[in-house]
Parts: sequence; structure tokens; C-alpha cells
Amino acid sequence: MKKLLTLLIVATLAVSMVACTSNNDKSSSSESSSVSESVDSSSEEESSEEESTPEFEIPEENKKLGDIITAARTDEMNEAMNIIMSKDDPQAQLIFDVAGLNADDMEAFAVSISPMNIKAYGVAIIKPAEGKDEAVLKAINGFVDGQKKAFEQYLPDQKEIANSATVDTLEDGTVVLVMSEDGAAVQKAILEALKK
Repeated sequence: MKKLLTLLIVATLAVSMVACTSNNDKSSSSESSSVSESVDSSSEEESSEEESTPEFEIPEENKKLGDIITAARTDEMNEAMNIIMSKDDPQAQLIFDVAGLNADDMEAFAVSISPMNIKAYGVAIIKPAEGKDEAVLKAINGFVDGQKKAFEQYLPDQKEIANSATVDTLEDGTVVLVMSEDGAAVQKAILEALKK
């Protein structure tokens, strides 16, 4: 995602430099053409590298939890909302901060939370580390309360989603958060998958 954004910025700068140039000399035209071509070819190389090699390792247990969330959600939500399954994920710390979570408090996790207050959204499955059950539950409940307050006077449809959020604690201590459109169906699918 960062590479794509960087690439778009570089391309935009190259185009704006060409557009703002008052010199109509053919040599400068060919130079800007070669800049554009090199940006395009590096984009293709980066894209193929990205697909072939993961940037960080995802623990097997976290991958299983992520697969449960993926199966419970619609294709649209799976495309729109990333699932954090590794503390080495570049977005992990941002998402953990938004949710009030600490990576050391979690033995295994898959967390998908909207980092911006334009959508009340959070789906997470967290197996707390030994002795960290209270800390994880407090963080998740704090996130839910924060979302309810954030949407209290803003975006009524999102307020409804935040108010219908569920936080379940399973017998083994696993915490399941569901704050989503069609939350009841997502919750049911996750809880059934965790029983298997």
C-alpha cells in the first residue's frame, strides 16, 4: 500500500512538472517521457515483488484466526478492511493504538479495525497472553465505548452499528469483537468457526 501511494505521488509530481514547464524544447519533452517510463516500469517490478514475497511472517495461529474473520465477512469488507495478524505488519501499531491493545498482551490475534472515525468498524479475535485477559477485555471494551461516543452526534447509521457491537469472552478466554454491518451474522459465523 505504501509503495503504491509513493508511486502515485511520484507519478503526480512527474506529470505536474511536465505540465508546468514553460520550455517546449524537444529534449525536455523526451526527458520527461523517460521519467514517466521509468516510473511505470518500476511500478510493475514493485508490484510483482510485493505479490511474491511477504514483508513479514504471520504466525500460523494468527493466520487461522484471520481466515475465520475472512470467511465470516463479505468480499467487499475483505477488500476494504485489512486484517492485522502480525505485530510486524506496518499498520499493526496504528491499529493497536486505536484499539488500546498491546501486542505483548496477546498470544494470538487477528484484528480488523477502521483506523479513522468515518466508519464504526471492528472485528477481532484475540487470545490473551497468560494473565492478560483483563487487559485485553478492558482495551476492547474501551474501543467499543470510544466508538459509541465518537458517533453519538455524527453519522447516525454508524452510531447504530457502534451501539450494536458485541464483545464475547469464550471459555478459553478468547475475546471476540464484532462491530460491523450485519454484525449478528458475522458474530454467528465467527463463534461457530471457533467451536470447531
